[in-house]
Order: sequence, then structure tokens, then C-alpha cells
Amino acid sequence: MSGASRIKSNKRSTTNKRSADKGRNPRRKRLQWLVAGLVALVVLLGVVVYAAPILRVSQIDVQGTTNADAEAIRTASTINAGDNMLRLDIAGAAQSVSKVPWVEKVTVKRSWPTTVTIDVTEHKAIGYVMDGDTPHVVDENGQIFLTGVKPEGALEFKKTKADDARAIQSVTQVITALSDDLRGKLEGIEAESADSIKLFFPNQAVYWGSSERADEKAEATRIVLGREGNWNVSNPAMPTVK
Repeated sequence: MSGASRIKSNKRSTTNKRSADKGRNPRRKRLQWLVAGLVALVVLLGVVVYAAPILRVSQIDVQGTTNADAEAIRTASTINAGDNMLRLDIAGAAQSVSKVPWVEKVTVKRSWPTTVTIDVTEHKAIGYVMDGDTPHVVDENGQIFLTGVKPEGALEFKKTKADDARAIQSVTQVITALSDDLRGKLEGIEAESADSIKLFFPNQAVYWGSSERADEKAEATRIVLGREGNWNVSNPAMPTVK
């Protein structure tokens, strides 16, 4: 009898389990349909936002320009008012803008909801060399980045050839080593070679030779400018009057 009771109990348990499964199945199916519906809705909204004229460029804001042409930068970016914000080629726009004269670095970003911001860092012109009648503008890194103009405040590297990269680099190192006060007094610079650099100040000339020990030579220059005569600071520890 006890064995029969156990068999009946097992049958009842199996029946109850099946009934519970049947009760859960409709709920599970409803949940699955709900999840599928939400996913479909999200996808649909994404497609609509991507394709429909909802988020369109209304303004292209160019920042950081002093010498570069802001309109030329907008044109180079190939981004136009009315373009879909989500479909912009930001990397491509930055690459194109980087080729605009004066632009050293550029960042292009979306400023939601409808503005594109182009942030530019310009080359800083430190001087120029002449190649015939054509000026070649040099930045603080000693690189020629522009031709055909003489930027205001930039000094000519006299006697320096446009293809003498070493001399151009050396002159650049000399100028950047000078304090702001000395730069303000500097009237001219001459460099037939990287090892023959001469600076001209009001009523005085200071011969540097090369750009080696530039910081020491800059300090020696500051000191000798308070004295009469032209000076040689090629050995900054022992300046000599010429």
C-alpha cells in the first residue's frame, strides 16, 4: 500500500508541474513579445533620428583664428548648414582643415544639438627667410609652414637660405631662448650658417656663433647689452667685446 501511495503522489506532482508550466508559458511569451517590441521601437527611433531631418547643422563655429581665414576653414571642413549631425565625417573634416594655411592643430566636434565647433591652434610665426622675392615663413618649431607673406612682427633671417634646414632650426632655437624683453629689443638676425649667428639690437650687435648653450648665451646677451660695444658670446662664460 505504501508503494502505491508513493506512485500516486508522484503522478500528482507531475501533473501539478505541468499545470504550473502551462501557467508560466503565456507570461513568458508575453514578456518576450514585450522585449522584442521595445527593441524594434528603439531601432525604429534610431533609424528615424539618423535619416529624418531632426538634428541638422545650423551653425559652424570657428574658434582660435587670428591669421587663418575662418570662412576658408568652414569651406575646407566640407560641413554645411543642413547636414545631418549624426552623419558628419568629423575625422575627415579635421583632416581637411589641417591643410589650411596657418592651421597647426585642429579639433572638430559636435556641440549638440545643432552646432559644429572647429577649434584651431595656429602656427606662431617667428621669422621668415627669403628665396628670391618669396618669403618663407618659419614657426617656433623651425618649420616653414607658409610662403608668400611677411607676417607682422616676424624678423627676416638674413643671409639664411630657404633650403638650409639646419641654419633655420638654429636661428629658431636662438630666438626662442631669448626672454620676452630681449625679443622685444631684437631688431635683426643674421645667419649665413648654423654656426655663424649674429643678433642686432639698437646700436649693438651680439655674435652667438651656434645655438649650442642657448640659455647661457641668452643670459650673457642680457648682461652685455647693458654695456657699450659689440659683443661675442659664443663662449657665454667669457663674453668678449669686439
